[in-house]
Amino acid sequence: MRISNRKKLKYSLVSALLLSSCATNSTAPQGSSPQATGSITTTTSANTTTTTTYAKDYKFGDLGPMGGRIFYVADSVQPWGKYLEAYPDAGESRPLEDYLPWGCYGNNGMEKNGIKIGDGWSNSEQIIQNGCSQDLAAKDSIFGSLGVDGGWFIPSLAEMNELWKLDREQRLDMYFNDNSYWTSSVIDPSTAWVTNGETMEWRDRHEIANWWLIRAF
Repeated sequence: MRISNRKKLKYSLVSALLLSSCATNSTAPQGSSPQATGSITTTTSANTTTTTTYAKDYKFGDLGPMGGRIFYVADSVQPWGKYLEAYPDAGESRPLEDYLPWGCYGNNGMEKNGIKIGDGWSNSEQIIQNGCSQDLAAKDSIFGSLGVDGGWFIPSLAEMNELWKLDREQRLDMYFNDNSYWTSSVIDPSTAWVTNGETMEWRDRHEIANWWLIRAF
């Protein structure tokens, strides 16, 4: 696979973990996330207090409500939820296609967005709202995947780094390869972040790369 060297930045895994440490500072998603299976949300109208409870407590590596593996557990309930679940693989298939372009190349409405835990959903919503849905019909970009039911979305940079831990640190074989995976995090109209869990870099959006889906609840 050809990797662009025009705007290449490399960081250590320590940097990735530092990104993940910003999780509790994530803001609420700009879009409204669908009610997540596995959680029960109640709202008290008098003081607009929202409380989220869960049918069970999940641990890293557990099977989630939608059949995927739990790969991130927040210390407490965040605006985006508490758990991140990977799209189920079961060692047989990946979400749709292995390699696709990011798409939406040169879209000036997509110059920069979030990289932290909890940013993936709002990133994906923003990407669609800025015209990237034009790629959906032909499914010629990773955002053709967002038609999958269940509230799945493309992970942010920090979320994708956490997802790699399922495959590498916990010896739970997700059948990832050593190539980098797309994230929903962007920094200018023509590039987006990719990561292999150890090295992160910018890549031109018209290039192809692996990708994965996750969900928050």
